[in-house]
Amino acid sequence: MCPFSSLAMIGGFGNCSGEIDVWDINTMKQVGKTKSHCAVGIEWAPDGKTLMTSVLYARVKVDNMVTLFNADGSKVLTNPLLC
Repeated sequence: MCPFSSLAMIGGFGNCSGEIDVWDINTMKQVGKTKSHCAVGIEWAPDGKTLMTSVLYARVKVDNMVTLFNADGSKVLTNPLLC
């Protein structure tokens, strides 16, 4: 069983700064914190413990990227996108 079986992500995107807090809802304790500036998309992976954010500026074509985070907030991968 995954040590983080019931995670919840709370974040502020759009006009907010992109801060992300990850909470274990079974223990009601924060397990991670990170930031994804300018994110327009965010999804949990099927494993339930990896978070993906994406940045897409279709008209500007700069700073586009996909970033993967562990539940503790550490970055797993940052992949720039060429549009």
